[in-house]
Amino acid sequence: MTHSNRVMLLVPLFILVTVGYYFYRSGTILVWDDSVRLAAHIFDIKDLHTLHQPGLAKEITSWAFNQIQGGYRPLSMMVFQCGAVFFSDPSSNPASWFLAVGFLFGLLSISFFLVARRFTKTNGGALIAVVLFLLSSPVATGSWVVFAGIQATVPLYICLGLLAYWKIRENEDGHTIHRVMFLVMLFFILLTGPWFREFIGSLPILILFLEIQKNKRITSLAILAFIFFLHALFPTALVKYTLFNDIPLKSVFSIGHLGNQLGQSLRWDVIYHFLALFPPISLGLFAVSFFIPNTKGLTLEIKNHSTRSSALFLYFWLALFLLPFLKVFTEQVHLAYAMMPASIILSRSFEKIWSFLQKPTRLIKICRVLFTAMLIVVLGDHALNVYGSYRVVHSINEGILSMSDWFRSNVPKNSIVICNALHAEDIRLYSGGHIYPFWTVSAGIPEDKRALDTDIKLKNFLESTLAQHNVYFLDMDFNYTPDKMEYHSHKYVRNKTVQMVPMGLVHTTKVLYPYLDPFKAFIRRSYISFLGPPDLENDFYRGPSQEGIPFMREVYVEYHVYRVTGLCL
Repeated sequence: MTHSNRVMLLVPLFILVTVGYYFYRSGTILVWDDSVRLAAHIFDIKDLHTLHQPGLAKEITSWAFNQIQGGYRPLSMMVFQCGAVFFSDPSSNPASWFLAVGFLFGLLSISFFLVARRFTKTNGGALIAVVLFLLSSPVATGSWVVFAGIQATVPLYICLGLLAYWKIRENEDGHTIHRVMFLVMLFFILLTGPWFREFIGSLPILILFLEIQKNKRITSLAILAFIFFLHALFPTALVKYTLFNDIPLKSVFSIGHLGNQLGQSLRWDVIYHFLALFPPISLGLFAVSFFIPNTKGLTLEIKNHSTRSSALFLYFWLALFLLPFLKVFTEQVHLAYAMMPASIILSRSFEKIWSFLQKPTRLIKICRVLFTAMLIVVLGDHALNVYGSYRVVHSINEGILSMSDWFRSNVPKNSIVICNALHAEDIRLYSGGHIYPFWTVSAGIPEDKRALDTDIKLKNFLESTLAQHNVYFLDMDFNYTPDKMEYHSHKYVRNKTVQMVPMGLVHTTKVLYPYLDPFKAFIRRSYISFLGPPDLENDFYRGPSQEGIPFMREVYVEYHVYRVTGLCL
């Protein structure tokens, strides 16, 4: 692809994704996790920062690099704190923040295209890989979060790191200035990546694999990658011995959530969760491609790399980014990282089938028409992830705003609300702090101290609180699956644990959204993607239309309110 042709393709792609994201995201309120971070910043932090506070940048930087709770992610924490300050300041313009995040997604789109193009035969194949990745449900749902964890960051780091590495190798006999420029770029990416997210520490492993695959020996670049792999394993080391001596020297596996999750048993169902992210027809086409002989042209754009070696790298990349989630899986949004190589692999299989179907026989022509129709279904079904997520998030947010208005109008300020769904904190935020939520669950809530997940905790809490505060149960109810009923439904309402007076069904959130691939009808409900804010997947029904409407899925919840009038029965 010539430079002019590349510009004519990538510039429109960048503009389309950037502007499209801006209009996609800017039309509604902040969602969880952003909302819960903003609520804590507004209601729980006494010394509230503003954008115009002197020394704010220095204070945020020092705070972020000294934080190891939940993992060592100082650069992410800086973005998170800046976002909380920005969105809590009435003088700020949210549109500018949304546009900045859109810029990152636009940059990701062209970076991933350039990575995919090294493995595909055509520009069209690379564009299909971009569509399969960017319009996947993990990326579509994760993109709603704009400062508590920007979805574009990790894949963008991976893509830019790989591109920098390849440019270094391609400029070995070329201009020294170009090689130095890309070496500096790669050094910066490998240095700062693990400070954004632990998973970027996988990038040095990819570079090590490519170096060994290409050279069959240890090289200077391989040594560099290994050094930065050690940096990813011990992300506090460099900071401890240069800036902040009080930070403990710990491995990434012993800090925060990652260390806790490694003790879990293997989750083999992650494979099913991952496969369910793709239209089933696309997986069928991938299987068909195995029975088609290789055609010329499907080679990696690096000297001496064959189709086999490029495929081996893609499968290694996929395994490296997928298999860790057998241990640390919590929700489908994190599988976006493995979607990158998987999207390229699928796109290559489509190209392989298309090349085979160029023979001028009548049967082949019929198969070509059939393949084109199936490919349209695959891409159309994938595009509906974005449409479905838009409808789901807007409907959920309408419910949150409706419940916020209801509480402001119907209960006294500073009332206690004990609920079974995380997004009660969103209701707190958009009610202006009118209510103070506690939870019947302990997993995923903003503060452990607000968990009333046992009868004895509830009893002690009511004994100390009921005389001073109005207490309500907010039961977010739907048709729970058997494995979710006991924990996620409102057990105190279900078991009639305390004296209460029903105040009625206040609001119902119900939204239907379509899909195209007919084989999706056979996917089990527990593997269906939740197209709302990722952490709220247990707050709502998600599954086939409850009325049996074909080619429709549904998100649903009922909000029931009860006033607590007495202690435990």
